[in-house]
Amino acid sequence: MPTDLTPRPKHLDKHPRCGITVEPLAPDPHLIPTASEARLRDLVMDFSSRLRPLVEDNRNISFLLGFTATAYLAFATYRSATPKSLSASIHRSPRSTIAELPKATQDAIPYPPNALPNPRDVPTPHGTIRTNLYGPSNTGRKVLLIHGISTPSVVFAPLATLLADRHNYQVLTFDLFGRGYSDSPNPEIWRQDEGLWCSQIFAVLGCAGWLGERVAIVGYSLGGGIAAAFTYFYPERVESLVLIAPSGVLRAHRIAWSSRLIYSPLLPQSLVEWLVTRRLRAGSKAAAKPEEADEATTINSVGTSEIPSHPALMADSKASPFPAGSGGSIAQTVTWQIDNHPGYIASFVSSIRHAPITAQHERWRTIGRRQQENEQDDALRERKVLIILGGEDGTIVPEETAEDATRAFRQEKVRVEVIAGGHDVVVVNAEGCGKLIDEHLRA
Repeated sequence: MPTDLTPRPKHLDKHPRCGITVEPLAPDPHLIPTASEARLRDLVMDFSSRLRPLVEDNRNISFLLGFTATAYLAFATYRSATPKSLSASIHRSPRSTIAELPKATQDAIPYPPNALPNPRDVPTPHGTIRTNLYGPSNTGRKVLLIHGISTPSVVFAPLATLLADRHNYQVLTFDLFGRGYSDSPNPEIWRQDEGLWCSQIFAVLGCAGWLGERVAIVGYSLGGGIAAAFTYFYPERVESLVLIAPSGVLRAHRIAWSSRLIYSPLLPQSLVEWLVTRRLRAGSKAAAKPEEADEATTINSVGTSEIPSHPALMADSKASPFPAGSGGSIAQTVTWQIDNHPGYIASFVSSIRHAPITAQHERWRTIGRRQQENEQDDALRERKVLIILGGEDGTIVPEETAEDATRAFRQEKVRVEVIAGGHDVVVVNAEGCGKLIDEHLRA
């Protein structure tokens, strides 16, 4: 009988941790594992033996999957809720890098850094804001202009100049975060929504010394939605409200299901930004070369035709807000931002996801109700809102917007004017916009 001291046959050896009987082959001197390899092998076999009874039960599989998903979501939530350092969370605008370029190179930029009067960079916790002031100081009514989703405040150059020089208004413009020469707070931490923009408006008004009195606000495109939102939340700060081709009541059917998908949280951010960049470039190229149908343009249009579109991604205007020879077109300015502003695309995407573009009817109805005689403190000076629409606008359709805005504000509390121009009406018909604004503010 064998005793404890009797050597056991090798084919009856058991793994010291798993208890699995093994029968090794004859050893090959070239295949003898090292100590570390043997340890790794032991760990793998140990893990396998422990996992086997778990995966053989479907309930355990469901538990493992659920636990893994929950752990991932908890980690993602913790990561998103944990603020990064301020410097790492802000994408700086191109102003510092452009300042190092020769003046001739700066002047050739579609949006030159000193193209607009009285530039001022205002520091805030969300990054620096570029502002410009037109007209005489401390005289005339104060007018704040808010631009749209893609082109910075340079789009207002003709209108702001006209209001200041011809009608003697003080006009303040600024670049929204992530556009032009304003920094971009990381949208993963600060999403581009009315909360962020309202804080930006207060910072801009404060730096100009305008917080002590009510001001007239003119919002164009996305800026119209922002201006109406600011008026809804802070009616005591707004004296007059003018909306030019505004977002806010864009009908839902104008946004395709494919656009709803691409701007939902379902797709990776990097993929969404890549798709949006291609679409923006395609729109800018189409505007820059409207009459050319060369092979490269055709190939590009085919390559982007399947990318989900959005009204904000329509072809940019070839119109220039500058006198001939002194600056670029709207389309060229958009392309310049894509290439030079590290926060532009992320800000654009976040704006589409969170901006007041649609479904603002109830807020607009509230603004309309405030114009009653018994709500003097919250009412606008004119007791009505002025809306200016471009007759050929393919983004903010004039017939639909006029109908929906009139129903929201109420017939007697809104004035709707349709003038010549497309969605770039603020540039191509600055004269008409300026005339209507002046009439409204002097009523």
